Amino acid sequence: MISVYKETQRSFLFPMGRTECVACLERMLEALDLAEAHVELVLTDDAAIERINNEHMGVPGPTNILSFPMQEEVDLLS
Repeated sequence: MISVYKETQRSFLFPMGRTECVACLERMLEALDLAEAHVELVLTDDAAIERINNEHMGVPGPTNILSFPMQEEVDLLS
């Protein structure tokens, strides 16, 4: 399952629409033999990501990526 959300009031240019983004993520998961995996992509602004980063990671300031595992680690390199 793939979910894409835009959680900001700011207007910004993203190089692809929601449909293209989902299709790209589906192809990546299939290539990694993870077609049944769940991916949630949230596009947000610096203020919101700074709050989330501090709340969940204990790190002040914005970041460009946060990830949260939903299952045990998978070795993608073997």
